[in-house]
Amino acid sequence: MTLRQAAQRAPHYVHAHPMARELVGDLVRRGVPSQAAALSGLVRGMELVS
Repeated sequence: MTLRQAAQRAPHYVHAHPMARELVGDLVRRGVPSQAAALSGLVRGMELVS
């Protein structure tokens, strides 16, 4: 939730931040179903979709 809020205010900084990118990638790899919808916007913004 904190990353989503930060991305709404400063998307370029959040999407390019290495630690934020690693965290989102790790959450996606873990496949937590309850967080899938919340992460989808960040994944698209960070272009982590392969």
